[in-house]
Amino acid sequence: AVLLTTMAASGAAVMLLPYATCASLLGPIADVATIIMFGGPLAATFTVLKEKSTRSMPFGFTLAINVNCNCWFFYAYFVLDDPFIYMADAAGILLSTIQLSLFWRFGIYR
Repeated sequence: AVLLTTMAASGAAVMLLPYATCASLLGPIADVATIIMFGGPLAATFTVLKEKSTRSMPFGFTLAINVNCNCWFFYAYFVLDDPFIYMADAAGILLSTIQLSLFWRFGIYR
């Protein structure tokens, strides 16, 4: 229901509002959703610290997020100059680096 409502509101905004207004409205919403997705594996941080094991964290996803965020950050900052993209990706780099540091500290659980 939340996804459908968000999609309907986004579609209406794109069709009915001028570009600048639409970008100012939808940009922060997309940033929040993106940061929540990037930080999802951090929900397991307390479990990792308590058990001293990273078995509850997905290493592949975390590494892919870090690489993806680095690529998009540099592209958005140096080429597009779009703060809605590079600010969300900067947060993604920070969150995924914290997650990767847990793998560095406790090892990759197999």
